[in-house]
Amino acid sequence: MTDLRIPRLNSRSKQYLFKNKLISERKSKRILLRESFIMTLISIFLIFVIYQIPNKLNLLNSFNKNIKEFLISVGDIFLNLINIFAVLFLIFSILLCFVLLLGAFYRIFRVIQVKKKKTTFH
Repeated sequence: MTDLRIPRLNSRSKQYLFKNKLISERKSKRILLRESFIMTLISIFLIFVIYQIPNKLNLLNSFNKNIKEFLISVGDIFLNLINIFAVLFLIFSILLCFVLLLGAFYRIFRVIQVKKKKTTFH
């Protein structure tokens, strides 16, 4: 049992908690230049693609209009959901009232029926 070593978890300071997880080696200048060149090529390609799209301003204006229509339709959906939940509540409450009335009438019937049986046996 003395050979068993339990690591001390509280011995480390919290400021060095992620010290071992950090990458300690730096990238070389060659790799950094290659990555920056690739990033430049990608950005130039994206600028070219954007330049080739016709009627950019019309697309942006129609996008704003579509967003407004979408938000209006989402609002209508929520208003309709409130109505749907109100109707579901009404149906559920009507069914619950019907079940409660049936239970009450059945209980009254059982109480009256038991009293009649007791009086007929005497």
